[in-house]
Amino acid sequence: MPAPAPPHPATADPGRWRSPSARPWRRPWHPPGRRITGTAAGSTLALALLVGGCVFAALAGPAVSLHTRTQALQQTLARLAGTTKTVQVSTSWAAFTGRQSFSGGPQPNLTPDLLTTSVRETGRGLAGVPLPLAAGDWASLDTSLIAISSGAPARAQAGAPPRLEVVYRDPLTSNARLTAGSYATGRMPAGGLAVAVTGPTAARFGLHPGSRLTLTTVAGPVRLFVTAMVAERAAGSTFWTQDPGAGAPSLVVPGPYQGLPYWMGEVFADPGQLAAMQAAFGGPGMELNWEFPLEVGGVNADQAQGLQNALNRATATPLPLTGTLAAGEDSLTVASPLTPVLSQFLGTQAGIETVLLLLFVSLAVVGAAVILLAARMIVARRAGELAVLRARGGSLRQVAALMARAAVLAAVPAALIGAGLAIALVPGGAATSALGWALAGIAVLAALAGPPLIAAG
Repeated sequence: MPAPAPPHPATADPGRWRSPSARPWRRPWHPPGRRITGTAAGSTLALALLVGGCVFAALAGPAVSLHTRTQALQQTLARLAGTTKTVQVSTSWAAFTGRQSFSGGPQPNLTPDLLTTSVRETGRGLAGVPLPLAAGDWASLDTSLIAISSGAPARAQAGAPPRLEVVYRDPLTSNARLTAGSYATGRMPAGGLAVAVTGPTAARFGLHPGSRLTLTTVAGPVRLFVTAMVAERAAGSTFWTQDPGAGAPSLVVPGPYQGLPYWMGEVFADPGQLAAMQAAFGGPGMELNWEFPLEVGGVNADQAQGLQNALNRATATPLPLTGTLAAGEDSLTVASPLTPVLSQFLGTQAGIETVLLLLFVSLAVVGAAVILLAARMIVARRAGELAVLRARGGSLRQVAALMARAAVLAAVPAALIGAGLAIALVPGGAATSALGWALAGIAVLAALAGPPLIAAG
């Protein structure tokens, strides 16, 4: 019987002779980070883009809205006369000086120093409200219109005798320049008052330095001595625009059956004539006025409500006057022509803001929902890795911490980039509103809380 053939080397020792390509295939091992950059990288990038876009939109929307509304407010304010953008304080001379008080004796006449002090203390009280006061405040003592009994030429006659208002304003020399004559330096005769007139007023009433006019008052005649002619300096300031008659006379035409037409104008009491003016016209008809321009060029639409509230407080809060002036504190009336303008703007803005608020909140909710969907996709892509972590004894807290770490790495840089782009690129983005930050916070919160909560759920 023949001997059996020896075994083939390949079958005698398979592990020794088998080629590497013939060995059983094993699945290669990859570190956990490889899975993140591979299968979940797309979802993580999508989450980052969503967060950046949502933060940008959340900040840009309210910023653009604020910028547009502020432009509308500033255009409205720019069309207003300078006298509308002021706070005006007024009272009668008799009430302020105690001439109408029945308790105690009357207060002394106003002096230039007291009038200057009243401007300073009144302005300090308004600034403490607070109100944004601008430069150019002034005080004025005005008479009522008084008929000219003698000295007016024919060209000043229009049916009824012409009338003049005599005005003392403390900053006359800084708002007017002399064109002829000079201001009075000495005492005037009893019942007389030195005055300055503008060129148009002089032309209509035939006046020049050295002219005389007589006014008829209840207490008797008052003689006006024209000592100077002046021209407007800074004609657009409230010093001249508050009362158009201060610069030029005007023809008054009453309604039917109300009297004949007449020319009216104003003359300025010379500096240093405050005491003479009170002596000549003291009694009913004289008014004290203080004018305080407002600085509203930097007010945005969101600050308009605060400005209106401040103006309302100013009208209801007594102004803190001290010393001799304190007796006239209760007689002051504070008003601002700007209040109704702001009320109209705020009413229109409230309707627009309601619609915009609904739009912004809706977009924020949609953005948060999309971010949560991206978070669910990330968790689904990493389901195998999370299952291995759980199989090795990982707790839900560890799973949530792993996903929270990934969410922070994706959402925080994206949120910072989105916020930076909104602030840098969007008009008015630097003045981001609280609403914009709140909506951006919703997006970031959804991105940070979504993945760990979904993974641990």
